[in-house]
Amino acid sequence: MTLKIEQPQLVGNVKAVGRLVTNKTIAHDTSYLKVVRHGESYWLAGFGSQHSLLTKLDSIKNKENSISVNLEYNRLWNLIGYLRGEVELALSEAGLSIKDENASTDLINVMADNDDIEDISDLLSEVESLKGQGEKIDRTSFHEAISYLRGIQERDERTDLETGIMLTPEASYVVSDMFAVRYNYEFPFDLVLDSHTTKILLDLLQVNSEEEEITVIPSNGYTWFIIGDSIYQVDGLVDEVDEQYKDVFTHRETDDTITLDRAECLRILNLTKVLTDSVEPDITFKVKDGKGVIYTESRDGDAVDGKFVADKCGDVLFTVSVDDMVSVISKLKNTVGQELTFEVVAIPEEFRHEEMDLLHLKHDLGDCIFSINTAITEDGK
Repeated sequence: MTLKIEQPQLVGNVKAVGRLVTNKTIAHDTSYLKVVRHGESYWLAGFGSQHSLLTKLDSIKNKENSISVNLEYNRLWNLIGYLRGEVELALSEAGLSIKDENASTDLINVMADNDDIEDISDLLSEVESLKGQGEKIDRTSFHEAISYLRGIQERDERTDLETGIMLTPEASYVVSDMFAVRYNYEFPFDLVLDSHTTKILLDLLQVNSEEEEITVIPSNGYTWFIIGDSIYQVDGLVDEVDEQYKDVFTHRETDDTITLDRAECLRILNLTKVLTDSVEPDITFKVKDGKGVIYTESRDGDAVDGKFVADKCGDVLFTVSVDDMVSVISKLKNTVGQELTFEVVAIPEEFRHEEMDLLHLKHDLGDCIFSINTAITEDGK
């Protein structure tokens, strides 16, 4: 029995499973992409360390004997990108036959003695036993939240990030050594998504974009994500968020604020990245007598600066990481407005061994704390 499927749907599902089987951290040596016929459906499957993914391609009319073949992911991926329209799939013990209106080929089963049919059957049975459990959440809101937070987290796979994406009933967080981001998204329970899990989830959420809700089930150390006809099981996700990460956003009150045009601020920050000779450049903020300037200067004499009104801020001088600011500000939606307001939290000298000088950006979708790299001065010098 063959299966006919539209090329975009096939590409989306293959991409999602590919995130698992090509991940060098979580994939096994035997983590091939599996095409499975089980019951009355065709599935794609992938298994790795602490990760199992099964996504349904479509149903077939007649129930046939179960069969699973292991394919080289790159070979399949390179092929399907050039197919068009309706694609026809047919399974046999030898492998997978695949064709469209212009091309046809056979992909061999590279590990015939490892069909994992029993594991796939057990996964489906366990999901069936969990029906009615867990929490239903809005797919779009969840997708937007982890997309935003992952976009900030993703910069060069930052090694200084202390955690993954921290979801809580109050808000969601990403925290690094030099900044902390809080996003106004409430999850039913505490859960920390590592980067591997987040990448796979993003692909599954995209390919199932027509779904209004998804189901998340914590059970016996596993977390199950049921997204449309996709079943994703992860073992060992952290299910508690330390209060210290939330406490970062509680600091002493301040009346000092500066307001920057978002587009102009990003332009200056990106110019700094281009002109500076530093791998991790900083940018300087200076306020004197209600007039503000944001500037930097390279060792070669290249300079960039922009001016802003700062009549609600005392005289200060401090530097902030350019990359951190770009990571956060560039990911903001247009709905937050064109003006960005920062609170400048200056800690008196006698308390600086207990507290840190901070720059606190607040917007409609949440807020962000930036560490200040040099101490704020009272006279702006």
